[in-house]
Formats: sequence, structure tokens, C-alpha cells
Amino acid sequence: MTSLISRFPALATTSLVLPLPVTMEDLVFLNRVSSLRKLSLSSRQGPRPKYPRIESYLGQYSKEEGKATVADMDLAGHGRVIFHIVAFLSSPSLRSIACKILRQDDSTDDCAYIVPYVLHRLSHTAPELREIHFERLEPEPKTEYIQWYENNGFLQPPDAYIQDLARLRNLTGLCFKYIPFLDRSFSVQLVAQLPNFPHLKTLCLLPLPGSQATRHKLELPTLECLQTLSSTNLALQHVTISLDMSVIPSNIPDLSLPGHALEELFIQPYYCNLQLSVSTLVTLSTYLDHLFPRISDITSFFEEAAEDGPCSASPRIAMAAALALPLWEDVAHMMNSYQVLREKVDTLVRTSMCVEH
Repeated sequence: MTSLISRFPALATTSLVLPLPVTMEDLVFLNRVSSLRKLSLSSRQGPRPKYPRIESYLGQYSKEEGKATVADMDLAGHGRVIFHIVAFLSSPSLRSIACKILRQDDSTDDCAYIVPYVLHRLSHTAPELREIHFERLEPEPKTEYIQWYENNGFLQPPDAYIQDLARLRNLTGLCFKYIPFLDRSFSVQLVAQLPNFPHLKTLCLLPLPGSQATRHKLELPTLECLQTLSSTNLALQHVTISLDMSVIPSNIPDLSLPGHALEELFIQPYYCNLQLSVSTLVTLSTYLDHLFPRISDITSFFEEAAEDGPCSASPRIAMAAALALPLWEDVAHMMNSYQVLREKVDTLVRTSMCVEH
């Protein structure tokens, strides 16, 4: 099959399922399809590549790597397989990559902790990337392997992998959906780097703890980070993010119209009482309204996740969405009333000006 595909150099799009093990030599044929722009790769069950070594994972794996012309890449498979495919195919031609991490046999380990290595590799080999999407398709395997990774020293977070994302100045989409990180402060560090991406339109940051143990408790950005985003990331239109909501900011920013163009904001709340007092609810609603006065949706993400219920890949995630939904329905009602009031005032002002003239 692979040799057959290489006979069609004008082929622009293809979808392949590769048998394992996958070696770099198995992927060389893709370099010969010079018109290939969109590639979907998944893998079957079988032996997986070795873990990348922290001292050499940014180095060269093959003399033929980095020569592919693929612009859009969609990968699905075990984390180690995804890393080796990216190590070979990532190139200056790459504009968009989506990686879906899943188990491929009876093992409970999908190697999701390899994501920082894949991410760091991309920041060094694909400078023109616009969109990055990582998603774990089975967020709650029966047994987490975080203890094993910690004890054996595999996949410890590499140095500067978050800071080096700043190389990708043209990013418009960045997503980490239900990915666990050995570095529990990943979200805080990433949010601090977001001002480096002035073209960012879509952000999804939904990390999961490696386990329910206290030592794996996530360190998350607070609501105050939204004030920074409202002033530094003016292109943002869609944000889905887990935040530490233990403190509701009392200092309400000034309202400036027409204001930031953000359309959707979905906040997964952590470390807070979801049943807020009326005064706190007003404070939260006003805070968000002044930062993003044109928001049209803050609930649909939770509605969809809650509807999945027992059919969800993660019942715990579905339950968290169901618990958060009433809070955001109340906030949405208040924010909508603010927008309606502003529209009425604006209409009255324009009508008055017309009468005067």
C-alpha cells in the first residue's frame, strides 16, 4: 500500500492506518508524495517505539525527517507512536496538527504524559504552525501510571518546553483537552506565555490531574488571568479553560465599549462553592461582562458534556459539567440582562440624536 501511494505524486489528501511497529523508514514514502498536504494517520495494535530520551529527543532520528510537505496532520494512537510520527513528519510546511491519544490494546497506559515532548519537538521543527490540538480520548483509564513514570524517571517535563512555544508566533488555535501533565503547574505557566500569541483565536486548556492524590492537585490560573487576556490577546474568540475560582475578584475593571470580541467563554470551575450568594454572583457576572461585553455563550459546553452522562468517555467529567451548569446559567442570565440594557440605552441615545437633528 505505501509503495503504491508513492506512485501518485499529485495526491493531496490521504488517510492511512499503519501496522505497528512503525519505524522512520516506514514513513519515508510520504516524502515522495510531493503534493501531499493533508494527512490522517492512525495505527493498529502492536509493538510501540521506545520512550524518547530526555537528553536527545530534540535531535535527529533520521536523515529523511523534516522533508514532508504535509500542511495539515491528524494523528490518532498511543503517545509513543505519535511522538515518533511527529519526529519524522514535522517540518516548516506544517500548519495544523491534531493528536488524539488513546490506548491500543488491553494496557491502561496511553502514554499521554509524552505530550510535552511532542509539543517541544513541534516548537523546534514547525515554525509556521497555526493550530495545535491535543486530546485524550479516554480521560479515565482504570489505573493511572503516574506513579510508575515518577518512580522510573520517564517523561519528566523537559526544560523550557513551555517557554519555547513562543517560537510559534503565528498560532491561532491551541488546545489541551483532558491531558494529564507530570508538571501540575502546566496551566499557570502556559497562560503566562499567552501574550506571545497575538493572533490566537481559540484556546482550550482543560488539564486533568494525574491522580486524585493531594500531591497531584492541579495548580490553575485564577479568574484574574482573564483580565490579562482581555488586554493582550485581542484576537481571542473562543476560550475553554479550567480556573481556580476560590477567589472572585472584587475589583471590577472599567467597561470599555465596544470591548473585546470574545464570543464564547467556558470556565470549568475548581476549588470553589458552586452555589454563590447573590452578591457574589453579581460581582462575578459584572467582572466577566466588563472584560468581555460581547460574549454570546457561556453554557453550551457544559450542556453538551452533561447530556453525555453515563455515555461519556469520562463520567467524572460529565458530572463536573452538570454541577457547573447551574452556576453558568445564572451568570449567563445576568450578563444577558446587561447586554440588553446597553442595547436599549444605545437605542434611546440614537433616537434622541435623530430627534434633535
